[in-house]
Amino acid sequence: QIAVILLVGAAAGLGLGLGPTPALVLGACLSISSTLVLVKVLIERGELDSLHGKNAIGWSILQDIAMIVFIVALPPLAGGDLVGPLLLALGRAAVFLGLAVVLGTRLLPALFAAVARLQSAELFSLAVIGTALVTAFASSAIFGLSLALGAFVAGLLVSESDLSYQAAAEVIPFRDLFAVLFFVSVGMLIDPVALVAALPVVAGLVGVAAAGKAVVASGLAWLLGLPVRSAVLLGATIAHVGEFSFLAAENALGLGLFDRAAYNLVLGTAVASILVHPLTMRAGEQLVLGYEARVNRLATRSKEDR
Repeated sequence: QIAVILLVGAAAGLGLGLGPTPALVLGACLSISSTLVLVKVLIERGELDSLHGKNAIGWSILQDIAMIVFIVALPPLAGGDLVGPLLLALGRAAVFLGLAVVLGTRLLPALFAAVARLQSAELFSLAVIGTALVTAFASSAIFGLSLALGAFVAGLLVSESDLSYQAAAEVIPFRDLFAVLFFVSVGMLIDPVALVAALPVVAGLVGVAAAGKAVVASGLAWLLGLPVRSAVLLGATIAHVGEFSFLAAENALGLGLFDRAAYNLVLGTAVASILVHPLTMRAGEQLVLGYEARVNRLATRSKEDR
């Protein structure tokens, strides 16, 4: 799904007059979904533990990991020599992830257990937040990666602890607060005049990101063994653009791969796709209901014929 939408989005970028590399970045931005948005939607709908809900979360996390690799590859894409810098960047990322996994699986569980024995909720919260900050700082200052990517890796490491549920309970209030601040900051970055002027283009890109992703993901999920209902709802759940696209677009802008117009296109498309996501979910539900009604009619007619 990532590869298909990346290629389709890159083709759309070429059609808009972007160069090959900026078009590739545009396609990558369209290919991922927002774990934050889909988890919130699934919780509100009571579908977090459903078959399509569990698969959608796993699908989205894999998209996030793929985007980490892509963001690491952005600086080499901006330079003339690609192979050497790309291998170096991927090597640094591999060393960082290797050290993070070793320390996270050996050190963090013991650390969290020791803090938990003190029975101080405040101290436990500080331990979780401190882990995220230290990991983010190390990823940026030592390995030259992004702060956001380091924080994401810290979350993955905390999830491996036996006390991950307690950690999640302590972090959830901060998550909701920072989610609001995050989207407020994104809204402040968008140029409304430029967005209105590019509205037809944004609508087309939302179609690629929403309808295209829903169709491709639903088809792949069905081919991989999910029931039709779960496959369609999975496709509808991930049919939007994720927050990692903002990070990729910002890095591309800083590296000179994007101009301000392309940057606004990514931000506008992401925000618009999130705004229309409830309609996408409703369309998926209607498709499922229509399919199930048709199957029931055929089954009833078959019984009557017999």
